[in-house]
Amino acid sequence: MIAALIFANIVQAIAFAFSRTANKAIITEVVEKDEIVTYNARLELVLQVVGVSSPILSFIVLQFASLHMTLVLDAISFFIAFTLVAFLPKKETQE
Repeated sequence: MIAALIFANIVQAIAFAFSRTANKAIITEVVEKDEIVTYNARLELVLQVVGVSSPILSFIVLQFASLHMTLVLDAISFFIAFTLVAFLPKKETQE
């Protein structure tokens, strides 16, 4: 079980590295230049709220469910995030 968790964390770290880079790259394509400051402010707000509330929520879920169910919920949340990213607009600028 420990080896599986270590492997999952390695895969998650690699995916996060690509995700963060891709996110930064697509921002300029999707968000208008005059809205970037507003976008960054809202993004930072959401990241801070999630950063503070997710450990609390995880603790609550772990109290009422098993570790296996908690990991299943984590996997489902990643699948939902993947699906949402897959449906982002594919507008590309013509140069």
